[in-house]
Amino acid sequence: MILQEKEILKRIKKSATTSFVGAILIIVFGIVLFRNPENFLSVAISIFGYIAVALGVISTFLYFRVPESERIYNKRLMTGIVLLAFGFVSFFENELLRNMITILLGGYLLILNAERVELAMFLKSKESRVWLALLSLAGINILASILLMIEPIPNISENAFVSIVLIIIEVLFSIQNLVILFGVRTNDSKKESKKKETKDLVPQEQKQEQE
Repeated sequence: MILQEKEILKRIKKSATTSFVGAILIIVFGIVLFRNPENFLSVAISIFGYIAVALGVISTFLYFRVPESERIYNKRLMTGIVLLAFGFVSFFENELLRNMITILLGGYLLILNAERVELAMFLKSKESRVWLALLSLAGINILASILLMIEPIPNISENAFVSIVLIIIEVLFSIQNLVILFGVRTNDSKKESKKKETKDLVPQEQKQEQE
């Protein structure tokens, strides 16, 4: 049971590390959007479409590399299908996706932060001290994602609003990653040190009794 928990924590930290890449990309997207070049959204959707197809193929390939007994818990096939679908749609319906960009981004960020709420509940059950910080940050991001989704179809005058909300969400998401990477590791190491101390005390007490 302890080995399983350690493996879960390792995967959580690994996921938090890779999440920085996506957060940085969206922050860059928000900054460039804030400057409002005329055709930026159309070009960006085309670029993201090619990236989505590439990542979809990789994710699907990695799914079939996972042992069959573990595939039921693996979301790579689902992720691959969604990414491939988004990529191919972007090739033929660029204008449609450009008009739906806030809904798509808001939904994506909503799912990510909903997963962080689940993670916060998991860490709470393990008596970790970082769960409350994660829950608070994820809650703020969920509200911001909903606000992004209900915002009308973006036009030139609304790009600034969209970009600012995106940057705020991703900065908070990056803080969540830092909390996971440093907070969870510190608490986990403290638990291990306490266990070692208690194990060391047992033989010492036995030696004293024998003497």
